[in-house]
Amino acid sequence: MTYCIAYLVILYNIFAFLVVNIDQIDIYLIPMVGKHTWEKCSKKDVVQIGVKNKCVVTCVISCIANGNLIPFQVVYKGKTNRSLPKSLDAKRVVDHSGFTLVVSNNHWSNLHTCQQFVK
Repeated sequence: MTYCIAYLVILYNIFAFLVVNIDQIDIYLIPMVGKHTWEKCSKKDVVQIGVKNKCVVTCVISCIANGNLIPFQVVYKGKTNRSLPKSLDAKRVVDHSGFTLVVSNNHWSNLHTCQQFVK
């Protein structure tokens, strides 16, 4: 696939800043407990924290063929902007870095969030 894209870029003289690679990854805000615990082997009841309380966001990461990174988009679950982080530190980081924070009915990226990202 990479060779096909490179061939078309050369064939049609496409500028490198117009070729964008986008990927998405889920980020667990509350780390999930794995298969390991810090209890004695003979213990019958082991408490696991965070097993039922999952908080996941989707991070949309992209870069341009000329090597530049585009600021991330983070998709939170919710219906309004009230679902976004409220802390002043988070707002300061977002304002300084150019990240965008958006909401969707689930934490997945969809057509609407992609359109917001492109704008």
